[in-house]
Amino acid sequence: SSPPAIIMALTSAILAAAATRKPAEDRLDTASTRTPSPASSLGAPSRALPAGFIVPVVCRWTFLEFGDPEVEPRRSASCGPRILHEAPSVACREAAETVYPGTHRTLAGAVREATAGSRVLVILGEVSEILWVDCSLQVRGDGATIPGLQVTGSAHVKISGVHVRGSVTAAQTAHLEMEDCRITGAAGTGVTATDACRVSLSRCTIAECGENGISVLNDSAVHMKTCVVERNGRGHGVHVASSGASSVVGCVIQENGRNGMVVMPSKTGGEGS
Repeated sequence: SSPPAIIMALTSAILAAAATRKPAEDRLDTASTRTPSPASSLGAPSRALPAGFIVPVVCRWTFLEFGDPEVEPRRSASCGPRILHEAPSVACREAAETVYPGTHRTLAGAVREATAGSRVLVILGEVSEILWVDCSLQVRGDGATIPGLQVTGSAHVKISGVHVRGSVTAAQTAHLEMEDCRITGAAGTGVTATDACRVSLSRCTIAECGENGISVLNDSAVHMKTCVVERNGRGHGVHVASSGASSVVGCVIQENGRNGMVVMPSKTGGEGS
């Protein structure tokens, strides 16, 4: 026979064998409770897809590598894909976050939603409202600017990446943690801790405030690590009084109007620490 005829005969035989053969991945138990693979949930076939096929999943791109069901049988319900890499879209945020500005007209409304549910508040850009928090909350700023911060009650609040152009006050046994924040331009004291609250400052700058950089009062404690307290015009860098306590590790306190750090006697005759 001529070569073309041989080729046609072989092709026909291969196609006939493929038509009658039932692949292993198609002989799955229909009552199986296995979770379907991402590919099957998207309606994508588990075969006949090139390696490195890109499938859009909701608001992110997922890079999938499809295995050979013959070489790696029953790795998943249909020899589905392995997820090699996920790159969240810039516009995509986790459902557990409350973002302001967003659907809320006020920062207070965003705080109420976040404290009631997600517990995470993301602030973007420059905001004109003071941030008032009286419930436990995590706040991320990514460089956002707010005119002031007030934390009260038994709240445990964690804040990072926020520039406070004004004063920060923690009171009424609150617990405030601030990381990578700046507190500048307050008319009075930059950070005030009072009423037996705890404040932790890490990699923060407190500068150019009218009076003290930090005041620790009334049985409160402020712990500072790798912070800068400078150029606070008429007051001390750190002022501890009324049985307050403070620890300072790896900080720079310089160019303040009065002393870098001062510890005043308490009302009971002892001293702060």
